[in-house]
Amino acid sequence: MLRNAPRMSTALDELAERIKGAVFTAHNAQFDAGFIERAARRRSGFDLGPRLCTLRMSRRLDPERKQSHRLIDVADRFEVPLLNPHDALADAAATAGVLPHLLDAHGITDLSQLGAFFDR
Repeated sequence: MLRNAPRMSTALDELAERIKGAVFTAHNAQFDAGFIERAARRRSGFDLGPRLCTLRMSRRLDPERKQSHRLIDVADRFEVPLLNPHDALADAAATAGVLPHLLDAHGITDLSQLGAFFDR
C-alpha cells in the first residue's frame, strides 16, 4: 500500500498548494491537523492556517449533548452519504457534504462569522 505512495515531501508540497488561500476543514480538525503538522514539523514555512472544525460546529448545535456527533451520525442527520467511515477520502467527502448544513444551521453567511469554530 505504501510502496507506491508519494514521498512525504511531495505529498506535503501538494497539500500546501491545494490549501493555499483555503480554510482547512475537518471533522475533529485538531486531530487531523495534528497528524499533518507532525509530519511537516521539519518543513519550514508549512502552515495549515486556520482550521475549521465541523465537530465543534455540530456540538454547538446540541449544547446538552443529546445526540452523537460522530461524523457518521452527523452525516446521517443531514442525509449525507458516508459509505466507508474512517476512510480519509470518504470522511473528507462527508465533511464537505455536512458543512453547508452546519453553516446554514448556525446562520453563517460570511467567513467573519466562523471565528468560534476555528481550532486555532
